[in-house]
Amino acid sequence: MKLAFCKNIIRAGVLVFALVYLVGLYYYLSHRVQKEKMGARYSATLAQGIDFTKSGYPDFISNVTGLSLPEGWGRWSDAKDAGPRIILSFTKPLPENFTLELDIKGYGPNQTEPITLIVGDTKKSFTLITEENSSLKPDLKIVRLKISQNPLQTPASSIELLAPKPTTPPKPPGFNPSNPGSTDQRLLGIGLVGLRIL
Repeated sequence: MKLAFCKNIIRAGVLVFALVYLVGLYYYLSHRVQKEKMGARYSATLAQGIDFTKSGYPDFISNVTGLSLPEGWGRWSDAKDAGPRIILSFTKPLPENFTLELDIKGYGPNQTEPITLIVGDTKKSFTLITEENSSLKPDLKIVRLKISQNPLQTPASSIELLAPKPTTPPKPPGFNPSNPGSTDQRLLGIGLVGLRIL
């Protein structure tokens, strides 16, 4: 009877140790994945902004969702895993009033459809190519938007961009969906090169 009690105590101790170990491993790995996702951090002011051609983000950004890895020109939004939203979370609240300057382009139908910007309870829409400017080239545009947050509310600490129609790039002839290989499977919408808060 005493031996069975000791065995049960030892089993319980091993289970507690294993549980503590697994929880610690989870937190360690999730922190490491987050750190790798954010890349090499660099110093910048809000006015200097985010350079999306770099592999990392400035130290004033705490988290990013909805963007793919950097390419030579910048980064595409990728709705495949995160949905159509790009969310840039800042370490501190954003200014009450500022001008947001974006170096941006759209992929496919996202060039002519309204892109939605959300900062707190402020929502604005803009279009990259209008009927007056319907060249439909994925050229880079510089968009400047004046943002005024509600002074009675806590200032927002994130900026969201909503791609209207995320689109998968065309597949090459003979594409086999059961073996996509190196074919681009992303759902592209918005291309970002730079973002500044002035």
